[in-house]
Amino acid sequence: MNNSVKLKPFIGHNLEILFIALNPPKKSNDNGHYFSRFPNFWNQLFLSGLIEKEVDKKNADELIFGSNNFNYKNWNYGVTDLVPDLVETDGQKVRPTNDHVNNLKDDIYKYKPKNAIIIHSKVKKMLGISKGMKAGYIGDILRNKGCETNFFLVPFPHGDSIKQDIKINLYKDIKDFIDQNNL
Repeated sequence: MNNSVKLKPFIGHNLEILFIALNPPKKSNDNGHYFSRFPNFWNQLFLSGLIEKEVDKKNADELIFGSNNFNYKNWNYGVTDLVPDLVETDGQKVRPTNDHVNNLKDDIYKYKPKNAIIIHSKVKKMLGISKGMKAGYIGDILRNKGCETNFFLVPFPHGDSIKQDIKINLYKDIKDFIDQNNL
């Protein structure tokens, strides 16, 4: 384990949504805050209606994951990483292991988030989700182990060719899906 990892997951019981990222990137880890490198993630959540107030990326994780005051319908959100013990900005250099996958699954079984949003293609791959699946609702991929968490895919918040409007609409669709299905 890398002793210089500062980011600690925001995970617990009664989560409406658990966001699953790949690993702590250097700048966010140095800042001690998730998604503090670029504001895109927080802007996407705000513009989709999943959070109801614009937040500063410098402490947004504490406001959104550490409380529910700004979250849609006061839903509880959390965040964790598939590879929480490696600080690395280049996702190509991150090599998740089966132990990482098993630890993530154990956390999901333990805390039972109602919904989980995967935001990195390596997480998708390591969970065995089809290459053809690009975004949207995946389903309850862990149900055979008694887990009722619904999974969704949303492309990485920044640094790719997918336009922000597409990601915002995906978050809107997730919000509407959860509302309509009382999940």
